[in-house]
Amino acid sequence: MNVGLCTWAFHRSAAGRRDVAEIGAIAARAGFTALEGAYNPRGVVSLTAPRPDALPVPIASLASLEFHRHSLTSARVEDRAQAQGIIEAMLRCAAAWDIPSISFSPGAAPADDDRTSLLQRLATELAPLTALAAELGVTLALENVPRHVLASRGDMATLLNELPGVGFCLDVGNTLVDPPLSAWCDLLGDRVVKVHLSDGRVSDGRWGPAWLGAGELDWRDVRGFLAESRVRDVFVEVLSDGSTDDDAFTQRIAGSVHEVLAG
Repeated sequence: MNVGLCTWAFHRSAAGRRDVAEIGAIAARAGFTALEGAYNPRGVVSLTAPRPDALPVPIASLASLEFHRHSLTSARVEDRAQAQGIIEAMLRCAAAWDIPSISFSPGAAPADDDRTSLLQRLATELAPLTALAAELGVTLALENVPRHVLASRGDMATLLNELPGVGFCLDVGNTLVDPPLSAWCDLLGDRVVKVHLSDGRVSDGRWGPAWLGAGELDWRDVRGFLAESRVRDVFVEVLSDGSTDDDAFTQRIAGSVHEVLAG
């Protein structure tokens, strides 16, 4: 199993402003074998940025914060067009950089949405991007995110059933809003192409992040799924606190990963 690290763990990397060779070297020193990069149209991982000749660890996945500004779930056609453009750019960037996959959430769930109609529209709007992904040889994956449209396993399954070429990026900590994790794995385990390792707590119906092993997630279920599935790429998703030395912070993450996966 390849254990990578999401670049959110590095201060200022979410905006695409950190040198990927630098943070790759830090990740490698802590024992991680890959990075999930942060796409930004004007960042260091983008279509306009030069691809480094060599990296300490490969960028094996691509994510982005751009969907906080432009969402596929928006009622505004212009916003949805912008989001579609971001996905296309991510796919083309991934192809140019030899990054195997991209992942994202379509966006926050509208308060007054007709869920059936929304999921059907998402399937229609994602269909040409799925075709482009296949043409470029890049895997497109949807992620479950709290308070977003695909936060429930039922909605995720409904949309993925309409998009047979699309994979599932399973964020284990985020399943706490629609527990248990085992039910997600039973329903969608064969669609999982990569896993985000995270933890969290739910209070008054709202999800909040927690350090690995300090939240409410039952890591026995995580270990069981990873042992039985064919998924080989996992990425640890821990947010930078912005104040700790990168090497020390990354080493601390590595220690926690060992604890939760070793049992």
